[in-house]
Amino acid sequence: MKMCKSAICLLVISTLTGCGDDFSCENEEVLKSVNEVIVSNAVNERDFRTFRPYSQAGLTSNAVAITLDNPVAIDSNPNVKSLTCKVHLTAMLSDDENSNLKQRIDDITQRAMKEASYESKKGFIENVNKAAVDMAKTRQVTGTVEYTLYQSKGQVVTEVNNTPEVSQVINHIGDKLLRPMARVYAAQKGALSLNDFYSIDIMSMFRAR
Repeated sequence: MKMCKSAICLLVISTLTGCGDDFSCENEEVLKSVNEVIVSNAVNERDFRTFRPYSQAGLTSNAVAITLDNPVAIDSNPNVKSLTCKVHLTAMLSDDENSNLKQRIDDITQRAMKEASYESKKGFIENVNKAAVDMAKTRQVTGTVEYTLYQSKGQVVTEVNNTPEVSQVINHIGDKLLRPMARVYAAQKGALSLNDFYSIDIMSMFRAR
């Protein structure tokens, strides 16, 4: 698998056997490869506030669950046996990430409860916590992804095309899903202060659409 730090270079190789339906937009291994490329690139995007990849905050490809629906062929070249496809993508935070969020929020809240100002801020703290949980359960990123299949030395190569739509999907997964979770990770570890976490800025991030 070939990966780059930006959406400019997206390539994954899948070895498929046989013929016929194997060389198709709907092939499960091809779609799995497309999924992996999108998520891996999103995790390696840089958080524009910290200038560090989301992976450095502790987030992995397991943080995001992607569904790919209605793959269709949009172009083909029989001379080189290539097939260009388009698929609709929906990305959300994974079930595992949602399950772990409760413990992360509990850890942060336990620290907040030790502060002298906790009682006066309790209502706001609870609202921020709820906004984080609601965001993780419901926020989605949608878009379209183009990818091309071609044969090389007996292998089927799946290349995710560098289109504006693909770049936007990767950026949105980072900004809308991973960046809020990176703040939770940072607060749990103590890298983000309680005052910065329980703030209007973070509340707005969790509530943004």
